[in-house]
Amino acid sequence: MKSRNIRILLVLAALACVGILATQVYGLRRTYKFQAQQFDDLVNIALQNAAARLQNGDFDTGYKPEAVTQQKPGYFIVHINAPVARAKLEQVISESLFSKKVVSNFQYRLHALSRSGPVAYGGYYKMAEHSSSSMPSNAFPEIQVNEPALILRFPYQKNHLMGQMMVWIISSFGLLLVLVFLCYLMYVIFKQRQLSEVQKDFIANMTHEFKTPLASIRLGADVLKSPEIVSQPQRLLSYATIISKEAMQLTNQVDRILQMSKAEQEGMPLNRSDFIWQELLRSELPTYARLAAAKDGSVSLQLPNENIAFHGDVVHLKTALVNLVDNAVKYSLKSPVVRIALERSGNRVILSVSDNGIGIDKASQGMIFNRFFRVHTGNVHDVKGFGIGLNYVRIIAHAHNGEINCISQLGKGSTFTLNLPVS
Repeated sequence: MKSRNIRILLVLAALACVGILATQVYGLRRTYKFQAQQFDDLVNIALQNAAARLQNGDFDTGYKPEAVTQQKPGYFIVHINAPVARAKLEQVISESLFSKKVVSNFQYRLHALSRSGPVAYGGYYKMAEHSSSSMPSNAFPEIQVNEPALILRFPYQKNHLMGQMMVWIISSFGLLLVLVFLCYLMYVIFKQRQLSEVQKDFIANMTHEFKTPLASIRLGADVLKSPEIVSQPQRLLSYATIISKEAMQLTNQVDRILQMSKAEQEGMPLNRSDFIWQELLRSELPTYARLAAAKDGSVSLQLPNENIAFHGDVVHLKTALVNLVDNAVKYSLKSPVVRIALERSGNRVILSVSDNGIGIDKASQGMIFNRFFRVHTGNVHDVKGFGIGLNYVRIIAHAHNGEINCISQLGKGSTFTLNLPVS
């Protein structure tokens, strides 16, 4: 399956997961609202029954058909006018609530009238004997009423509703875990697919890179096996030099791969020393110029007048810059024009390498510093390498507590910026 198809599949799967989660959240909200409305209705009926029972007792409660009103969610007013004893009031209210299967602790305050004057008291009643919910710390709200009344509130109404919805909440949480696992699984599959492509490209590049020197070594070995080569010392020396040179090239390539692998695992060891950036760049300019001259290009320096001192690994920093310049030259369809700019910004050194090359598409810009990753170059097929140069630059930047960034546009070139702390 192509990468584009995998991305489309991942996007569709992600949208499906989002849709399922949104549906689940919407369902939970609807269920909660329904449970809250049902709770209010049951409490209202229970309090109506309680008011009727109090009316038929020893005291006249002044009961009316609309004896119960709801002030706001969780707050109810029972319109009574009698000095009802605390124990009887709690008993009647709790029994009425139990009959409607409302098991939620409530707090109350009674404002009533008796023959001797006004009566007022309040309390907190636990509907469940082993309830762990204690009286709420916040004060009982002052609700203005124009007549004697019993005010009730259910401070743990939300807990009660959530307890009733626990099965739905647990199932939703389980579904969320399943979706997260599926998303992670798709991410792993996509990363494995990317890794497979990178490995395939690396093997192809490595085969191509090793094929030429191995062919030269084999040709030289065949020539050296001929008996008449002994009588031609100059020719013997020439082919022996070719074999030695190509063998050294293979050794260097293998060492680079091993060094990169070790650096990823253990970090890059640095041999720091003090140097001046302007002096380093001027001394390396001939090397950069030779790289660009291979394609009739040019390299220019843009340096500040004030010297910028630095404490770092000169060898690794030189190699990192050579890699950046070499990439700028290799990925240019026309004569490369490379500009190296240096500046100091506060406590940091900013070093940028700009070119007029083919540029890098946005999809690849986030991966170009990954080991073995190489940008597909379209019509350019003669660019050699393993895809470890920019990864090496990033490792060196991180080893100096800095970073490497890229700004690029297809057809208009790229700018790689090294941002390093001075100290």
